Amino acid sequence: MARRGWLAGQPEHFTAELLARSRPRQFRRGDLVYRDGEMAGGVFGIVSGGIGIVSARPGRAPVLAHIERAGAWFGEAPQVVGSARTVSFRATETSNLVFVPASALDEIARGDAQARLRFGELSRWMLEQTAAAVGDLLIPHAERRIAATLLRVTAAAEGVIPDDPQGFVVTQTELGEMANVSRHHVNRTLTRFRRQGWVDSRYNRLRLVDLGALEAMAAG
Repeated sequence: MARRGWLAGQPEHFTAELLARSRPRQFRRGDLVYRDGEMAGGVFGIVSGGIGIVSARPGRAPVLAHIERAGAWFGEAPQVVGSARTVSFRATETSNLVFVPASALDEIARGDAQARLRFGELSRWMLEQTAAAVGDLLIPHAERRIAATLLRVTAAAEGVIPDDPQGFVVTQTELGEMANVSRHHVNRTLTRFRRQGWVDSRYNRLRLVDLGALEAMAAG
């Protein structure tokens, strides 16, 4: 939990306080962690699995934008800026999380003058994630865009490994949404990547085999 992402950059005493007040939660594939528009406070941290960020602009269908992996934290907006949640988070596979309620965050803030600043840093970390997703979507070449998306949504290059040896649960439809390409294009590209020995995909599971080759493809 503290080796990757926002919490990895926080001091030990803050990390210990936060985790001591956390509660375990488990979500099955398709379960909503929370929906956009909710005001309920508290933050979530991912222990294992994958949590999809679902964006729904007014008048448009919901779209899966990204999948967060182990070490990621989210849900700070109501606590930091007092606004409603602006996106939905949904489990893309069986996922174990920890939840720290708003009351516990307030307790930490009362005992640590820097705590609110630290929670604000979580918003900055999420902004960096958003910028990375936008950068991937701006890649004009579809196969390069798919390679970049694979690296981003698995976080494999950051040391995250799938819970199942066969790989992460990611369907071709989901990958197409996140890379802004058709399912047919995803299928054709994954077939090529598999023949090259870069990925292994089966039964809606995906395992990255050659990170260097995928990174080179994404970079062009």
